[in-house]
Amino acid sequence: NEQDAGYTDQKITNVTINGVAFKKFSFGDQAMMKYIQGESYRTIHNSKCYVLEQIKAGSIYSDPTMKPGLSEATLNGYYNAGESIIKTFKFTK
Repeated sequence: NEQDAGYTDQKITNVTINGVAFKKFSFGDQAMMKYIQGESYRTIHNSKCYVLEQIKAGSIYSDPTMKPGLSEATLNGYYNAGESIIKTFKFTK
């Protein structure tokens, strides 16, 4: 449960989900007209590492000949719903 030496400025918080303690951190990157953004939740259970991740990835490429896709607000709504889903997680064994 130590912080990666390559990411010393990364903020890690403690989160409890259904009685289980998780370490949570955010991540993101943009390059080559693509992006990724997310939240990672990690815990040790029965001597194994478990990871839950809320991820949003896509392209910032646009072309006027492309059909319109979903709005940014709609996509953000889907992404934000992920946190509610993660909060339902529980170990059954």
